[in-house]
Amino acid sequence: MKKGIVRPLLFLLCACLLCAGTPFPNVFSADAPQKPQANDEVRHTVCHALSPQAQAYYNENTAYSTLSTIPGAATNDNSAAAMQNNPLFDALHALMTQTHTFYTTYSGYAAGSLAYYWSVTDSTLDSGSYVMFYSDYDAAAGNVQLNREHIWPKSRGSFQTTGGGADLHHLRPSLESVNMDKSDHMFGFVNETYETGYTVGEYDGSTLYWLEKEDDLFECKDDVKGDVARILLYVYCRWAQPNLYSDVDVDALPAMDADDQVNNGIRVVESLDTLLQWCALDPVDTWEMERNDRIEEIQGNRNVFIDYPELAWLLFGRSIPEGLTTPTRAGCAHQWTESDRQPATCGRNGSFTLVCPLCGSSYDRRLVATGRHTDADGNEICDVCRELLSIPADLRLTDTLQDGMHFTIYHPASGLVAGKRLDEGRKLENAAGYLHGDVLHPGIGAAVFTAQAAPEGGWYFCCDGKYLTTAKTGTYFYWNETPNAYSVWLVEPLGDGLVQLVNQSAQYYGKKQAIENYNGAFMVYAVSNSNYFRMQLYGVNDHVWDEGVQDPAPTCVNDGEAHLTCVLCGAEKTETLPATGVHTTALVNAREATATENGYTGDEVCTVCGQTIKQGDVIPATGETAADASEGGEGCPFCGKIHTGSLAKWIKIVSLVFSLLLEIHHIVNK
Repeated sequence: MKKGIVRPLLFLLCACLLCAGTPFPNVFSADAPQKPQANDEVRHTVCHALSPQAQAYYNENTAYSTLSTIPGAATNDNSAAAMQNNPLFDALHALMTQTHTFYTTYSGYAAGSLAYYWSVTDSTLDSGSYVMFYSDYDAAAGNVQLNREHIWPKSRGSFQTTGGGADLHHLRPSLESVNMDKSDHMFGFVNETYETGYTVGEYDGSTLYWLEKEDDLFECKDDVKGDVARILLYVYCRWAQPNLYSDVDVDALPAMDADDQVNNGIRVVESLDTLLQWCALDPVDTWEMERNDRIEEIQGNRNVFIDYPELAWLLFGRSIPEGLTTPTRAGCAHQWTESDRQPATCGRNGSFTLVCPLCGSSYDRRLVATGRHTDADGNEICDVCRELLSIPADLRLTDTLQDGMHFTIYHPASGLVAGKRLDEGRKLENAAGYLHGDVLHPGIGAAVFTAQAAPEGGWYFCCDGKYLTTAKTGTYFYWNETPNAYSVWLVEPLGDGLVQLVNQSAQYYGKKQAIENYNGAFMVYAVSNSNYFRMQLYGVNDHVWDEGVQDPAPTCVNDGEAHLTCVLCGAEKTETLPATGVHTTALVNAREATATENGYTGDEVCTVCGQTIKQGDVIPATGETAADASEGGEGCPFCGKIHTGSLAKWIKIVSLVFSLLLEIHHIVNK
């Protein structure tokens, strides 16, 4: 279609929708629509045709043949910018907004509420029960706790429990335990992307998701990925939420609904590539299409990305991939094979590519740096990335603590040091320790504690301003902002430099609780004579300062300052750096001598303080006039120098006479 008719067509589309008598957004109908027929399809059967209801929803001005000719984003680097000057976005927003005629309520189970309609929209085989999102678990199969899941987290949206926060196309019933783990994390690849450090979420014997909390990523199982992508696309267009795959500054976010107080503007999916990959890898199924039908019967609008997933690519100015399967495209029965694997190293991401030999489609996947360093020569520097692997401080064996002492907890049976990070079970992860006789260098990531005497006796173990604390019955650790009775630890010497670290208050069935290293982590358990509980403390009484940062640096005449940080506890101090007395010089006032004027070798002057460090010398005038210079010079056969002026003339005459006499001599002696 020619560009000249795109804008009139878009105007006509919006005008037709406005004139159709549909209410404006957030206008609630007086009477809630009756429940339509329940969804009688099953999950995960690929949909190969639009439903008759879907076909009837689109008219001549909103048909795919029209929408697909409207330009999408000119640039897609940023999801907020991609909304601007995007005619296709405007058309889809207008279509899904102006056909939205009824607005469900968030809470309760009464007519007009989300849960009231879920029994028909989210049922399967006309069961009248909920199919829980992420898990496909049937609520009727057991005693489960329902959560109303915002697929687009409400902390990252301008809605709470109205508008986009109570839209049937958006919200889904979910298992409480899964919803709690999902929290407000962004969607992205975790499985096969990270080697370790993530949580595998299971329910009723099935793996449902992978969670990487540190990088804020949640990956659902493959046959839900497409549903997620199409819901996010709907919310992006229908509710004009800009932070789809890009973080957006809070000042640039849309106004929040009246009941919403938080929108941090953080993206909801890690990248546009991931969003489109998920949309393609999990095609629309027949259940999803029928759910779209049932919701249209209730609230009037459809999720156009279920009917026409192709619009997701066109929306962002991308080409529709070969082999894409949609309700109107047969697509390809992909057979993905891996190629071009570039392994991740300790400090560098890797990648691999999935390629379908049937249609040529391909997707790139990243591999996150492993963080696992190698140190074959034992110099505490990684052989691959050259990163320093230990904290540069010599800690010495001790079985007693002193107030202010910096120390680490070392488990000699395993050769490991207690780390800072708590794992999913609230246990301290292991860190490396480099032992040299009675000196220990704690590995990067080790917990270096500062001993603080507790008022009631014993010690607080403080690290990075937080206190190591256990539960009333032990087992778990917490990092508390302020200490309590379960933050007090007793150091009980066992001889030979070994100690037991017993919590002063925690008990379980009357048994004291102490720190042990068991099953790959440090935890708290009922104390025994096992080697699991036999620890060593390595410490130092003073701060260990780094080299510091000079700001300002000392100069030849002015003192500077060095800002130093303790490598063990992060304490800071400032030291004065005396003036160096060393000048940085430059040559000034230098000039060459002329025939009538003396020259000057120049003064050496400090560029910082302006002091003259060394004075120059006078260069005598040459005595040569301009006329002399124009006549050129004559080389003297006796001294080898070039002479000018009258002296040069006499030298020239003498040279000619000498040459003539030499020639006569040769003739006479023939």
